[in-house]
Amino acid sequence: MIITGESALRENARAVVEQLAGDAGRFVVATAGPQLEAILAGRGSGAAALSKKENLRVLNLDVGGGTTNGVLFVGGEVEATVCAHVGGRLVRIDPTSARVVGVSPPAREAAGILGLRVDVGQPADPEQLWTLCTGMTQALHELIEGRADSDLARALVIGSPPSSPIRADVVTFSGGTGRELYASTERRSLRDVIRYGDIGPMLADALRLGPTCQAFALREPPETVYATVIGAGMEVLELSGSTIFLHADGLLPLQNVPMVKPPNLDPLAPADRIAASVREGLSWFTSEGQGLDQPVAVTFPGLHHPRFDQVRNLAAGLAEGVRPLVERGLPVIIVLEENIGSVLGHSLSTFLPPDYPIICIDQIRSQTGDYIDIGAPMY
Repeated sequence: MIITGESALRENARAVVEQLAGDAGRFVVATAGPQLEAILAGRGSGAAALSKKENLRVLNLDVGGGTTNGVLFVGGEVEATVCAHVGGRLVRIDPTSARVVGVSPPAREAAGILGLRVDVGQPADPEQLWTLCTGMTQALHELIEGRADSDLARALVIGSPPSSPIRADVVTFSGGTGRELYASTERRSLRDVIRYGDIGPMLADALRLGPTCQAFALREPPETVYATVIGAGMEVLELSGSTIFLHADGLLPLQNVPMVKPPNLDPLAPADRIAASVREGLSWFTSEGQGLDQPVAVTFPGLHHPRFDQVRNLAAGLAEGVRPLVERGLPVIIVLEENIGSVLGHSLSTFLPPDYPIICIDQIRSQTGDYIDIGAPMY
């Protein structure tokens, strides 16, 4: 079970899913921050596979009820993410009376910035709602361009915008509102919009006619509405092995540990750049305004026949990058492709507090969205 979207922002999200896990038995338990949700949806929609198969830069925007979570894939790998409070159920409308019955805080703030009145109980004004939707899509595109210059973009952004503009060949949409984008080629009437009880179809129209679809070629992915669910279930890796550096008395076995492949991590880069990449990857597992509440394994290829100074530099960068885990008392878990688990683990231990729990496994290929089980030593 993975909690996503607005549910993941609730204070009791982790407690609820752990209670369900205890009742239902052994299965994946995790809360996904918006960046991780973007990656899961991008893989489930088929955008990652499209970028790899056709050698394209593919931006997938997963537009749900409360948020839009975007991810850029290049050759099947994550290059950037962008997330915002832009969703189809930010304003809810009664289909019978055509009156507004719910306005979420982000929509209320956006309406205020745009000089609109969207209040509970008032008749749904199609022009005001259209202005709200187009304003949100323009703010979203501003974030895609790596900036938050306007008040509206700053109000809607989740986390930080990308460090540089997202350059894509193709844009795809998933999620419930994303599906509606492909359902029509013209702007729909208010009657057609409110039959769903929200502004989802109107937001879809605004996105289809807006700057993002003008900037990038629009493609429809194989999956839309169930993209996050499919992405979460695509890759599950279970492992118990002996090629392991272990400094974690009583910690094993561990089950269902989510994995992150930090974006653009170059193990030969200066330590501060390695740290920044790791911190960005770990941030995908945090909900807005909250820290990490679960172990996360950091995975990357590693170094082939490295020199000792290169291992030390990599360890120094990793130690600084995993500080969000250390601050929460969570174990440091490193999963590598290259056969350097033991030497890297020993080196990493010198940069962390004495006796800090470290697990370093090698000769495993994995990616963001995978999960790993680590068995207890057999000797």
